[in-house]
Amino acid sequence: MSKRDIRLDTLRGILLAFMTLNHLGVMATRQPFGFVSAAEGFILLSAYTYAITSQIAHVSFLAMLRTSGKRAFKIYKYHILSFFLLLAVVLAVPAYDRYFGHSFVDDQSVMKTVAGALLLVHQPTYFDILPMYIVFALLTPVLLYALGKGRGAWVLLGSVALWMAGQLFDPVPAVAEASGISGSDGFFNLFGWQLLWVTGLYLGYAHKHQGRTDLAPSRASVLIAAAIVVFCILARHGIVVLPAGIQFYFDKSDLGFFRFANVIAQLVLLLALLRLIDRHAGLPWFRFIGTYSLQVFTWHVLVVYLAEPLTMHVAKQYGFLANIGFDMLVVASLSLPALLYREVLKRRARAVRRAPPVVLAQPGPPS
Repeated sequence: MSKRDIRLDTLRGILLAFMTLNHLGVMATRQPFGFVSAAEGFILLSAYTYAITSQIAHVSFLAMLRTSGKRAFKIYKYHILSFFLLLAVVLAVPAYDRYFGHSFVDDQSVMKTVAGALLLVHQPTYFDILPMYIVFALLTPVLLYALGKGRGAWVLLGSVALWMAGQLFDPVPAVAEASGISGSDGFFNLFGWQLLWVTGLYLGYAHKHQGRTDLAPSRASVLIAAAIVVFCILARHGIVVLPAGIQFYFDKSDLGFFRFANVIAQLVLLLALLRLIDRHAGLPWFRFIGTYSLQVFTWHVLVVYLAEPLTMHVAKQYGFLANIGFDMLVVASLSLPALLYREVLKRRARAVRRAPPVVLAQPGPPS
């Protein structure tokens, strides 16, 4: 039986589907369960999975650096390829650039747009997630090494300190300004959102490599988390009115304090729920697309750019039901990159099996 945790693949698939519907403008998927979106869950889950699949106990630090470098470069290739594909569309069909508020192409020159994209400082709509993942992937070996040396408290304290700095400062615009390349800065504050990655990494390491059970939700923590989640749901939908001064702390871009508390509360409830579900149980389609999350996420960015203007047109011309049907077709298309990449992996595996075995030369008899 596979050692893969099917529950995690299923969760990733559900989050990808929610993200797609959200970006298509489906209001029902926009933070329905409080001040938490699919993005927070996706980053936490990705970091947790990264930690539990790492071979920190069996490989050297240099090997971990090489593996993370390869992973970061793979993400970079997907990011840049999808950007250039859409850049070609925007240049060929200017209506797309007008629809997205001229955020895709730099007003000064296309070459500056290209340079900014290559340096990851030009981050149009939906192109601000993968650059964060690249930074996180490059830093993860250092964090895992520190965790392996028993420095977990220092890792968490450093992450919290960086998050606090992120409430006042966003590094990406500063880097863009220093490079002399203007462009779209992206929505997510790297300093703020790294706290989610480090939290997921810490929990994954504690679970897989330390076998800790003290982090499992207790009855008291579940009750407290449930109370926080219920309050945030009521506040999110306006049933409980928040004072004007406190709304800043639910900010998504910088990951405000109360928003992070809401995320952790939902995480506690999710962990309690997962304890009741067998690790080999899951929903087949969501599991399938969740298994190939990088390919599906990249496809979702491409298809949302192309389909979002159309879904607005369908809604106006043909009504609500037609719009929902169109959106469901877009979500169903998430199967395409997963099917394609699975076939690529199968062909690679067949090529390896057909390759002739390497026979090492035997030493000759002594002369």
